[in-house]
Amino acid sequence: MKPDARPIPGPPDSGKWSRRLGVGIIVFMLGGAFLQVAFRETLPDDGIPRIRFAHTLLHGGLREALDAVARDYEALMEARGTPVRVEQLAVPDRTYQQWLRTQLVGGTAPEIVMNQANLSTSMVARYLVPVSDRITEVNPYNEGTPLEGLRWRDTFFDGMEYGGFVFELAEHHGIPVSASTTRIFANRRILDEILADPANARLAERLGPEGIPSSYDAFLELCEAARRLGESTGRVIIPIAGSDTNAALIIDTLVGNQTSRMLVHEQPLFDFRVSNDQLRLDMLTGERLVVDELYRAGLQLAREVGRQMQPGFIQQRREDATFLFTQERAFMIAASVWDAASFRSIMGERFDVVVFPIPTPEPGHPRAPFSYGPPTELGVFPSGVFGLVNIHSHERVERALDFLRYLTSHPGQTTFVRQSGWLPAISEVDPAPGTEAFMPRLEGYPLGPRLHEISPDHRRVFLTRLHLLTAPQDGLERFIESFEPAFLEEIVPSMQSAHRNALTATNQQDTLIGAAWWLATRHPDHAFDGSEKLGLLVDSSHPNEANTLFFQAELQRILRRSRE
Repeated sequence: MKPDARPIPGPPDSGKWSRRLGVGIIVFMLGGAFLQVAFRETLPDDGIPRIRFAHTLLHGGLREALDAVARDYEALMEARGTPVRVEQLAVPDRTYQQWLRTQLVGGTAPEIVMNQANLSTSMVARYLVPVSDRITEVNPYNEGTPLEGLRWRDTFFDGMEYGGFVFELAEHHGIPVSASTTRIFANRRILDEILADPANARLAERLGPEGIPSSYDAFLELCEAARRLGESTGRVIIPIAGSDTNAALIIDTLVGNQTSRMLVHEQPLFDFRVSNDQLRLDMLTGERLVVDELYRAGLQLAREVGRQMQPGFIQQRREDATFLFTQERAFMIAASVWDAASFRSIMGERFDVVVFPIPTPEPGHPRAPFSYGPPTELGVFPSGVFGLVNIHSHERVERALDFLRYLTSHPGQTTFVRQSGWLPAISEVDPAPGTEAFMPRLEGYPLGPRLHEISPDHRRVFLTRLHLLTAPQDGLERFIESFEPAFLEEIVPSMQSAHRNALTATNQQDTLIGAAWWLATRHPDHAFDGSEKLGLLVDSSHPNEANTLFFQAELQRILRRSRE
């Protein structure tokens, strides 16, 4: 008897299972997105809405200052019958950029984020709310103050010409909350020891009543006196605490002090600006030396001051320099007003400092013949920009925007400044007691270009060779010998990269120009003034594009000629 004939099972229908798997993935993702949105928009158990803001401001006293403003705002909202809770998320600077990108892409970012050069232009356009139309409104929290009735942007001391403005997008995408200047901090106890030494009697005559150096040479003398004090007492006393950040503050100032003449003699539009593209083309063709007499003089000054810092300072971080200064192993440090609160928090009762601007050579100085005088800080503008994240509901964005209004209002800034010791971002707010020395200096001369800041690659070339500049023997010559050829090698790729980025940003503006034109012509009565936006975009886009295309063509012409 033959066994029953049964069909032999074949391979499974792979197409059928693939379709089922694809449908399952889609359902899973949609379900996850739904739960995420539902979770994000659900009120806490107490039913009171939250406003969350993230930042990297871990400086001493800063979080307490922000908390004080937040509590005042909560009390005000409670009195109005619209209670709200404000929570801050302080994230270390080293991890903030990755954290922020992850939060934005994952849809879990707080309503307000600090955008201090952490996001690319495309990320800003995609995730942050444009606020140019909102800053033209009156800030209601200024009622009863000297700023009452002014547009929000007009309450800032720069009119928000720079703070929060993204030039590539011709749009404000954030609100600045403070301002900052750079100063030298000197330990007063060490200074008193130096001046008590009879051998430093001549130096004491060259210092002001507060022990402030009256000249650049007096500053160097003070550094040498600190070094001698350490040697005579057997203590570690570094004249200036250096790091990749703190040293740059001094070096950039000294180099810019010598190259400022370029702003007068080499700017065809008489706008005190020098084109980085033109500088690079002139160097590429040999019409200009990389290290000309101006830059060489600035490097000589940088060498003199750099030799007053600890060995290997360029490999160290800001935290390392702060440690040396607060432990009184370093006499001085270059830092911003933002760091003063940190120093005070760490040192406690030991915090006793003399504060003064970075000294620069006076006109006619034998080693710095190109100095016009001390640098001005007229170009300082509000910073510490906070942006609104657009992944949230309109109601939550409006709530967050209202908190930023209060934070940058006269009462909000008064509380913030007095608690933090930082400088105000708006006008008519007095600085906190003891911070008058940090207010921007309006007299003086603008700093000239620093060639090592032309591009990120050129900065890398500079920093990786800076140890040669501060070497004991022939440091300047050894540095120039290594720096010049490496600088020239980066000119072409840096220009090509800059041109690509500039044209990409310009192309992105075409969409914005089209949208503004549509609103201006089809909906002239729209609350958003499309005609004003259109004019701003066209005025910024066309010159930028023309300038980029011109220098792109010039670069290609030079490269073709070099191959012939």
